[in-house]
Amino acid sequence: MEAWRSLRTSLDDICLFAMPYNIKIAIEPADRYETDLIQTVADALRMINEIDRDNLGVVLDTGHTHVVGESAVEALAAAQDRLFHIHIDDNLGLRDQHLVPGQGSFDFTAFFKALEKSRYQGYLGVELSWDYTLDPDSAALQTLRYIKSLDNQ
Repeated sequence: MEAWRSLRTSLDDICLFAMPYNIKIAIEPADRYETDLIQTVADALRMINEIDRDNLGVVLDTGHTHVVGESAVEALAAAQDRLFHIHIDDNLGLRDQHLVPGQGSFDFTAFFKALEKSRYQGYLGVELSWDYTLDPDSAALQTLRYIKSLDNQ
């Protein structure tokens, strides 16, 4: 597929350029409404293995995994040391709504249990919808409370 080859060439060039600066590059799989190339962590890992650069990894997005029907727990395990960042958001599984975690149908309990058992030491970024623009502090607080409540489960 020509698009795959073009993306591979571009990512390889970007990784080579970034290496001397110790910059990591991460591929974020997205759902079918955003791309037809890399929709799963498995797709991203295939690209990463083809390019074979240490500074190329994955952004795991809970919203995207849910929409494409990929198990985020299995994706987390598959990514291992190639997992560079995690985006946390929720949806109902039909489109990536970027809801406050707990307001959709993603299984955060299972995901955070798996995350705790993993070797991941990076950041979690919460990716919320524009719907929260007028009251971002409330959405951030709801997110924080929800994630902390998972410790009690």
